[in-house]
Amino acid sequence: MLSASFMALTSQFNSVTPKAGPPGCKSASCAANVNTVCDPNLTVRGPDGSVIACKSARMAFREIKFCCTGQYKTPDKCHPNQYSTTVKQKCPQAYTCAFDDATGKFNCPSGSDYFITFCP
Repeated sequence: MLSASFMALTSQFNSVTPKAGPPGCKSASCAANVNTVCDPNLTVRGPDGSVIACKSARMAFREIKFCCTGQYKTPDKCHPNQYSTTVKQKCPQAYTCAFDDATGKFNCPSGSDYFITFCP
């Protein structure tokens, strides 16, 4: 049995590191500040006007094409978009859109233990 870890990076910076896991258990992290490349349509601004978060297109637009639901619920119809691609360029290990399993999903054997860091 496998344990999967997903690091969704659209509004924060996270790190998932296996604790002394078996070979093949990789760490996933991103130290890049995705807020610096956030599309203006996705930005969340603080009281001083600075960008404090970057929403996913799914959260910002609530359209099924960004949620990969309905007619877009299969890998052949749900593709990375301009917003997820921008984040992926900054954080190659991030799970930036549905079906991003090839580069954004890491599996470790069941029972693995992790260090998880949010916004380091």
